[in-house]
Amino acid sequence: MLQHLSVSEKRFLALAVLVHLIATWFSVGFHHPDEHYQLVEFAYYKMGMTPAESLPWEFAARMRPGLQPLMVYLLMKPYYALGFSNPYDFALLLRFITGLATIWTALQFHKAVSPQIKSDALRRVHFLLSLLGWGLVYLHVRFSSETWCALAFTWAVIALWRAGRYSYFWFGLLAGLSFVFRFQALFMIGGAGLWMLFVSRPGWKSILQAVLGFTLAFGLGLLCERWLYGEWAVSSFAYVYQNIVENRAAAYGIEPWYWYFGQIVIQGLAPFSIIMLLSIPVMLIYKPRHMLSWSMILFLLGHIVVAHKEFRFLYPLAFFFPFFAVSTLAFLGEKLAAFDGKAWYRNSKRIFAVTFWIANGIALLLIITKPSSDIIALNKVLYDNLKKETIIVYSYEFNPYVSGDTMGATFYANPLISSHCIDEYINDTLALKGKDVWIFSEHAYAKDEFIFQYAGSFFDSSKTKVIWRRLPEWSYKFNFNGWLERSNPYTIYRLYDHRVR
Repeated sequence: MLQHLSVSEKRFLALAVLVHLIATWFSVGFHHPDEHYQLVEFAYYKMGMTPAESLPWEFAARMRPGLQPLMVYLLMKPYYALGFSNPYDFALLLRFITGLATIWTALQFHKAVSPQIKSDALRRVHFLLSLLGWGLVYLHVRFSSETWCALAFTWAVIALWRAGRYSYFWFGLLAGLSFVFRFQALFMIGGAGLWMLFVSRPGWKSILQAVLGFTLAFGLGLLCERWLYGEWAVSSFAYVYQNIVENRAAAYGIEPWYWYFGQIVIQGLAPFSIIMLLSIPVMLIYKPRHMLSWSMILFLLGHIVVAHKEFRFLYPLAFFFPFFAVSTLAFLGEKLAAFDGKAWYRNSKRIFAVTFWIANGIALLLIITKPSSDIIALNKVLYDNLKKETIIVYSYEFNPYVSGDTMGATFYANPLISSHCIDEYINDTLALKGKDVWIFSEHAYAKDEFIFQYAGSFFDSSKTKVIWRRLPEWSYKFNFNGWLERSNPYTIYRLYDHRVR
């Protein structure tokens, strides 16, 4: 299956597998709440574990697709039937499966697109970016609608480029699945459709094949929604109605049309962000007849005109960034070919290449070793360490425990845990007598914690043991410019001397 890879490519593939496994292990939690509350929590509801009233409002509006929740359910059912119950291990399983799927997809897309890349050097760049690009590895292990939408559309493109007898049917079916995973994929599909009509012009038989494939995928989506909601629903229509007609999306914030371009600069990390921005006009100029150019532009335009914007909405397009990047580098190389004989130009290219890969390596190391959600990582620590009924006490307004009362996160709920603000006990600690008490602090040092300073002798920091620190204690020594205080240095203490005042 990997015969087309060179020896060096197989070594980098092995490294990529290792990197993805590390990211899978450490990337605890979700990037955005929708990754959990619109997928896993829906499946947990179908398991009979989450009450419908605790689900987000989108469920009652029948506006979310059912395919991914069904995928979760089909994994969750045997998982619990076999006697497993750890929710964090199940989430790890979802990330692992997604990581395997994305690695295989990246390899197949590289194989399919390689003939379109002019030089061996740029083909190597595309291979490395596809498997070891710092942002892509992070997305590769996300069981999110953005990732699975990108997977399906990537396979749709591969099917079309393989030019088999029914390639347009498979394109339509897979593109339709990308729509079922995430309705915004319609912008990418629409760009590909316009490309077929005005550039490729494959003939009406091929167009009808694509339409038939898309229709079958749409029908599958309807069946999945029937399973999820217990009644027939067209969630794509409900999604448009709620967010556009009822303007519900605007309640989460609106941004100007140019917002995404600024976010590319902020979140893309130079020099990647520079290439990302350049690739937009370059694909139009350099490859105006390429299908992905049409898909990219319509996808961007579709999101630009919608008032509510989030950077994650562009993530499905990120899977094609390696191709956009090497196309941009090829274009710049051709335009600047006159300077090839100049020493300053050769040195500039070397510096850029070294900077590019060093920045990628540092960013990759950081992003694969941190949790996606600090609050879920924190709760995993609690889940792994608590073996009996425990009271967690916290100060201020931040409740560290994701309970059934917090956005319906019953999937992660632990019946052994109850969490309470210190206000409940500051004048009376009798209720804590004989109980296992843990203390959550938002500070690195006990001396800064309100509970230890003002909650009375019962909460004596000298009678505690540190269970978990969000940051390693040695890093406290390098608190330059007060970075530590700005980094949410959570600490969990166990109180093991229960004296009553």
